[in-house]
Amino acid sequence: MSSNLSLITLPDTSLNNVLSHFDYKSTQSLRKVCRDLRNFIDDVIPCSTVIKISLRINSKFIVLKFIECGVLMEIEYRYHEKGCVVVGGGKNEKLMEGQEFARIFWNDFEEMLKYQKSALEEFTIVFMHFDAENKLKKDEEIYQVSTGILELVKANLSARIHPLQTNFIQINALHQNEVMSILPFIDSQKVERVTIMSAKGSTEIEFDIPEILNLEQWKKSTRSGIFKNTDLSSPSDSVDQTIAGKLYLVALDGGSVVSMGSKFLNSSVFQFFEIYYNESMGGGSLTGQLIEKLGEPYKDGIHHSKRTWFFQYDGADNVFQLCNDSSGEKVVSYKRIRPEEVPDDADILG
Repeated sequence: MSSNLSLITLPDTSLNNVLSHFDYKSTQSLRKVCRDLRNFIDDVIPCSTVIKISLRINSKFIVLKFIECGVLMEIEYRYHEKGCVVVGGGKNEKLMEGQEFARIFWNDFEEMLKYQKSALEEFTIVFMHFDAENKLKKDEEIYQVSTGILELVKANLSARIHPLQTNFIQINALHQNEVMSILPFIDSQKVERVTIMSAKGSTEIEFDIPEILNLEQWKKSTRSGIFKNTDLSSPSDSVDQTIAGKLYLVALDGGSVVSMGSKFLNSSVFQFFEIYYNESMGGGSLTGQLIEKLGEPYKDGIHHSKRTWFFQYDGADNVFQLCNDSSGEKVVSYKRIRPEEVPDDADILG
């Protein structure tokens, strides 16, 4: 006796159960079987189990990496004079004649975003403005690719009913638009860490730091930073290359505050950093420890719990400000300021 039973003839509940066991790649393969299955999957939008997504973008290729069910998958979309070459995880190449590689990438990535309902652990986007294999020569043609992709990403993220959730987001970029087309549309209630790095090979910092620091995603994160480059091999390197950042600690001592401050004071790129803490350690209050190491602070007469020290930058017109505010939410802040921002009755230390 013959049977006409197939996936498409299964009841919706049963087919949904089948889809719940599929990973993203298998679901996409099933969509291509027939129109009915594609329409069912597009209507149901099964939840993806992808936990990490990474993108690398330049003018000639885009690399998409993601981890699902403990397996790392990699797909590369490359420019070809006849169209687009897609290289899958098995290194099998497929030439799609007459197709633009960035558009083929977006078609796949848009589907991935549609199915992503749970929170990611990591989301990384790297705009490769400089060619690492060609003495970091600037890729002048990347804007033709990245501008179009950014418009699509921004439109997609801003139109989501529920913002894209990720615990950690990293953006390696050269321009403010590359950050602001993505970061403001990430769920601020979920993000814990934000890392922004200038493109490797860049010499100028083109980020609008105050605009980034004013984002809810930055304010509600607990460990974030903006760095000058991507070659950070140790924690000390990350401090030396920090432009701005914030950190939450359970306890903090005066020695650590002064040590980090000295690194910021000797940095040519530093602008702003905050450390939130619950209590001091090492004996006595944190303010007392800082007075012992730095001398008497400036008191403005209004904020009685705030103590501030000012230091002159070597060979620069700016002043380095270190402040400890022990009221309410305790915070130590470091900031590069202009000389006219220093109160007239405050001393600037050498």
